[in-house]
Amino acid sequence: MAAICFIVNPASGMGRTGRHLEELRRQAADLDGEWLITERPGHATELAAAATGCEIVVAVGGDGTVHEVVNGLMQHSAAKRPALAVIPSGTGNDFVFGSPSAERALAALLHNGARKRFDLAHLRGAGRDEYICNTAGIGFDATVNMQSRYVMLRDFPKYLIATLWTIIYYFAAPRMALRWEGGRAVYRVMMLVVGNGPREGGGFLTTPDSQMDDGILDFLIAGQVDRLQMLGLLPQVLTGTHLGNPAVRLVSTTWLALASESDLCVQADGEFYCLPGDGVRRLDVQVVPGALELVVEQD
Repeated sequence: MAAICFIVNPASGMGRTGRHLEELRRQAADLDGEWLITERPGHATELAAAATGCEIVVAVGGDGTVHEVVNGLMQHSAAKRPALAVIPSGTGNDFVFGSPSAERALAALLHNGARKRFDLAHLRGAGRDEYICNTAGIGFDATVNMQSRYVMLRDFPKYLIATLWTIIYYFAAPRMALRWEGGRAVYRVMMLVVGNGPREGGGFLTTPDSQMDDGILDFLIAGQVDRLQMLGLLPQVLTGTHLGNPAVRLVSTTWLALASESDLCVQADGEFYCLPGDGVRRLDVQVVPGALELVVEQD
């Protein structure tokens, strides 16, 4: 296998990745790379898991593609696990926000970019194990993700419209029992966000102070509010100033366990972990410090 393995989701970015694939391959012609194209959901995980002997695996797509690739890489032993690189070409690209161009990502690969380790969060529920690299959301947040599939726009406007739609039509706040390092509580929870990174949905700063390399996860817990209060929260979340709102609590911990009175709806890096009707009512989340290396630009 080549030193660099590109795993490409041609459907990401509403087909933008597939349309620009030949240009991308031309730009990367000087790299010793093998190009693998995904054909179905979950395929990127299979391809990354099979990338033995590869030094770097490059996820070409959006946050969902990165999520699948990361879960494939975590099937390698720690000693032989390839590094991750990302060429962002999806809808939100929240995981690599701040390095948004394919050209800069390729430049880092061409010129032996620096590497830094970053944490993951490990989800367990109903017998399933999955890793997240950026955020996971429960309740309102996951429903916004579901509604965004029906909005035929890209980037931030897609998620803004989905959020407004969800405010109008979705207002469940099931009772949840939560336990974490040093604390426990029972809440009616409208939204719970697991933050390894600070933002999601193309620009919502749900856990604005989250760092991917600090060995800590931030959990944003939003209690039951009415629609006007939720509309008031929206601009605050966009600017990361919502943490002072009395309806919001932030818990920083290495783990959290929750039990809900009703089925959970959970999104993991924009991909669905479980839906109402799946019967998942318990979830355990644990940080995995320094799980992967990420190829980044030299300072």
